[in-house]
Amino acid sequence: MPLTINGGKGTLIDISRGGLSISPEIIPVGETIYVGLKIKGENLRLQGKIKWITFEDTYGGACRVGFSIIKAPESYYQFVDSLHQSKGEMERQI
Repeated sequence: MPLTINGGKGTLIDISRGGLSISPEIIPVGETIYVGLKIKGENLRLQGKIKWITFEDTYGGACRVGFSIIKAPESYYQFVDSLHQSKGEMERQI
């Protein structure tokens, strides 16, 4: 899923209530990092900090960044919770 990171571009690798794993085109710098996602037609702005960086070739970039969420809209948490519910339903069907 494409996203923006401090105005630059990147790709979402993994998502959870506490943070994201992202692959940015350019490593973001600064005390506070802003990530923008478009989920179900809504543009969401997440505020957080970089927790870790690994250098490896990934889809959309040459590194992977761990982003810890400090502030996010409630719709973000609802979306992540819906993903976990869907996963649980699929596992029960197997």
